[in-house]
Amino acid sequence: MRYRTMAALMRPFQERQASRARRGMRSFLSDYGAAIAGKEAASIRPVSGTFIYHRPPDYRGAPAAAWGKEEWLREFGRLKSLGIDTVLYQGAVGETTNGDWAIYYEPYRDTLGRLSSIEARLGREPKVEPGLGPILDAAAEAGLALYLGLYNILEGWFSLPPASFIDLVLSEELEVAADLIARYAKHPALAGWYVSPEIMYQLHGSRRGLDMGAFLRRLTSPLRAATPAARIGISPGSFWREGRMDRVEAFWAKTLSGSGVDILLPQDSVGVLSVPPSKAADLWKSWARVASASGVELWANCESFERATYYGGRPFASASFPRFLAQLEAASPSVSKIVTWEAMYFMNPCGAPRAAALEAEYRSFFGLGE
Repeated sequence: MRYRTMAALMRPFQERQASRARRGMRSFLSDYGAAIAGKEAASIRPVSGTFIYHRPPDYRGAPAAAWGKEEWLREFGRLKSLGIDTVLYQGAVGETTNGDWAIYYEPYRDTLGRLSSIEARLGREPKVEPGLGPILDAAAEAGLALYLGLYNILEGWFSLPPASFIDLVLSEELEVAADLIARYAKHPALAGWYVSPEIMYQLHGSRRGLDMGAFLRRLTSPLRAATPAARIGISPGSFWREGRMDRVEAFWAKTLSGSGVDILLPQDSVGVLSVPPSKAADLWKSWARVASASGVELWANCESFERATYYGGRPFASASFPRFLAQLEAASPSVSKIVTWEAMYFMNPCGAPRAAALEAEYRSFFGLGE
């Protein structure tokens, strides 16, 4: 059974959010942009981590699918020059929005059979593109800490599926985790694990009483047993709900408490217009209360891109520097680290539209040189 895609599900919500957000964005950025000259770099936490991927789910990205160790070493050197010491690999198995899926490591003989439910759901065989090993080797040589993502599911995860579907996804995540543990648990680059599915309050909290804490506990348990020193992170989307953030906080405190998650790195969702920039500081105070209540460390995932819709129109573009700096400033007092999606594309002169300007202005503000 195929569930509705994220695009179909989120379209009405995104249309309303985008309309409201655009009305306030221009005046906010005008005021903030004029104030940048008075900002002190020392008071704003810079980006020190980034997501990376072979094939991003819904845009071209860097041509990383064909990269080997040497290409990754060059890119990791550039990322280090931006002050980045941590990379998060989105998913060792991943889907794209056109229905394809790929396995980015050489699967064991029976892996494809164990993941046959994915093939049945998507209606096509996976592409096997085993380029994950060189990434870990390059990260180790470059001295970067790497968090390894599991199965990045897109289809069905956002569509209020029944509990039986969540159980099926859990079994698939556990199969991928077992493969990755067997291959990479002792790799020197492995600093931790990343739980790829985006658990979201709007769908799994306010609209359906799924026990997402149970999902996390069952998934983190084998990771913790096999790699007790590795840390485990998740990156849910943020949704600003004026007057209702107490409900959001209660959902997340319940979900995360005893979940086995060590690091909460929420997407600030400014790039997708789910959170207006003027509310970003309040949002991070809210997430800080969640982290404190559940005993996890709080990082920020500040979106260095602009995406007006999920349903066509203009492609991804890099954020303007004033807006991105505003996001960093909003998060800085509340978090211990800031990461972004993804500096190898949105802060790269060879990457997205406006990326050269964002990288140049970012380097200049934080004194990073060329």
